[in-house]
Amino acid sequence: MIHQPEHVPTLMTLRQAAKYTTLSERTLRREIAGERLATVRVGRCLRLRRQDLDSYVGQHRVPARDEFKTEGDGRRVGGRSDR
Repeated sequence: MIHQPEHVPTLMTLRQAAKYTTLSERTLRREIAGERLATVRVGRCLRLRRQDLDSYVGQHRVPARDEFKTEGDGRRVGGRSDR
């Protein structure tokens, strides 16, 4: 697990979230609009929770090759379900 610095806020602006995740603001906006990324809205202010960002990034994790189990003939078993 990556060590989280103490100065990373629990609620972030879009700009802070983009920097935290190393994704573009445009990508985050697209994911928010597609309801694939949760937000917190207070009035007109949009904020993203750190735990929601961590969860979103974790859902898009692609396993390393050695994390796949193989059959005796070398075929992969498990891993991502869409492959």
